[in-house]
Amino acid sequence: TAPLPALNNPDATGILLDGDGHTLDAAGTGTALAITRVTIATVRDITITGGAGSSGTDGTSGGGIYNLGDLTVIDATITGNTATFGAGIFNAGGEDGGSAALQLTGVTISGNQASNAGGGLGNYGLTSTASATVIDSVISDNTATQYGGGIANNGQSGAADLTVTNSTIHDNQSSFGGGLFNNGNSGQATATFNRATIRVAATCASFC
Repeated sequence: TAPLPALNNPDATGILLDGDGHTLDAAGTGTALAITRVTIATVRDITITGGAGSSGTDGTSGGGIYNLGDLTVIDATITGNTATFGAGIFNAGGEDGGSAALQLTGVTISGNQASNAGGGLGNYGLTSTASATVIDSVISDNTATQYGGGIANNGQSGAADLTVTNSTIHDNQSSFGGGLFNNGNSGQATATFNRATIRVAATCASFC
């Protein structure tokens, strides 16, 4: 019932966190799991919940997971987390001087709440590249007050590259982009969908 220490080992070939079906509950005390720049990590077979965003330059991003490195998540559930940006997962390229890469396979992201953007997933190219690949996954029933209830893919001053394959994004809510909000800003945002479905909640306000 507390966040894990940040996964920080840039000299390692890779770090494996195998949850073996257990739950990581941050109990509202901060970002549940953070991965630092250059660190390569794999997280699998785990439920991550109770995260309250405490990462990023604003100190309120990344409720469940905050990634600055190269992270693979397999067969996991990310649920019941809150943050300003990226309540379920925040993938931040360039915040600490490097790119960020995220791959999700067989992951469910549901029931997370962002007070600004990226209820389920925030993929932000702040000053460098943030790449997010979503495979065989479900992003559902997440909310964001402003942008991207399911996913906010935002170029900022860098590049945000999103690829979604054989996945479903459904019943997410926000004011703009209930399922997906894709915005280049001063950078570039690219979203590619292969055999994917986006279905929004009936109460989504606009641009859904």
